[in-house]
Parts: sequence; structure tokens; C-alpha cells
Amino acid sequence: MAEEGAMSFTNAVRTCFEKYFTFSGRASRAELWWFVLFLFLASVLLTAINVSIFGPTVTENWQVAVNQQGEQTQSSFTRISYDGGWLETIFSIATLLPLVAVSVRRLHDTEKSGWRILIPVISFSLPFIVWFGFGTEVPVDPEYIADGLLPQTVVVPSSNGIFVFTILAVFAAHIAMIIWLTRPSQPGPNKYGPNPHEVTQ
Repeated sequence: MAEEGAMSFTNAVRTCFEKYFTFSGRASRAELWWFVLFLFLASVLLTAINVSIFGPTVTENWQVAVNQQGEQTQSSFTRISYDGGWLETIFSIATLLPLVAVSVRRLHDTEKSGWRILIPVISFSLPFIVWFGFGTEVPVDPEYIADGLLPQTVVVPSSNGIFVFTILAVFAAHIAMIIWLTRPSQPGPNKYGPNPHEVTQ
């Protein structure tokens, strides 16, 4: 077996697009993280293009906050955001599948199941389950309801402690995924295929 040179930025991006639908096999750290860098740089570029053409996104927000004692407060604020708009949305959708595919192959490279990629995805549902599944529905004070723009009721978490715990669980799931995706390649072949750093002579 002979060592290959480290995968370059352009080779990594090309490989990820060539393996758009490929979830089998293995991928080196360079292949994944060069592709992640490409996605980040593209996002920055699309944001710059969108803002230069359409300007920042300005939204007027009105909110009512209700604590567990039923006390309500209202506030309004203007939010200015700089994003890639529909350009970045289309790009993100188009590159989601190759990103998932290369992440699965990267997990394979350390002899871990690609199904682990679902762990952070599933963890995102925990706060919503706690908030809406175990929360308390509280009616909004009529004096705060303006022009029908606000709901008649809002859901308040039954326990702030449990809700904070679910947020920490989401954070932990993502930290674990980053650790798995940054581990070195398993030496030699494994059940998912040959080591991406090695070629058969």
C-alpha cells in the first residue's frame, strides 16, 4: 500500500459532487472539511451578492412573552439581517445531499455507522417536543392582541429546567458529531471499504 498525497480543495469539491448520491465507501477528513469550507465560502459570497443587490432584510417583530405565573409583557423591535436570500436557499438545498453523503462516508472511514448522522437531526426535535408536548397553553391578554397578528394563546414550557436540559442535549449531540467527523481514518480497509489514503499497487 502506498500513501496518496492529501486531497486538495478542488479535488475534494469535485469528488463530493461526483459522489452526489454515494453513501457507501469512505471519505477522508480532507474530503469532508474542504467541502465544508467550500460551502462556507459560497455562503459568504452569496450573502455579499444578495445584500449588494437587494440590501439587508428588515423585519418588524411584535412579540408577547408569558412567564409560568401568567404575567405578560409585550415588545416590538426591528430586525436587520444580512443573508443570502433565495440565492443561498437554492444553493443550500442543492448541496445538502452531497454534504450528507460525504458525512456518512466520513463516519464509515472511522468504522462508524452512517446512521449516526441522524443523531443531531433527531436532537433538534427535543426542544419542540418539550415545549409543545409538555408545555402549558396560556391565553394572551386581549390588550396585547393587535390586528389579529398575534395568536390567541401561547405555549409556555412547564419546566424551564427540562427545556434547558434539552438544549444542552442538542449541543452535546452536535459536539459528539464533530468529534466523530474529525477522527483520523481507521488504518487499512474496514467493512465499508479501503482506506481513502491508501491505493492498491
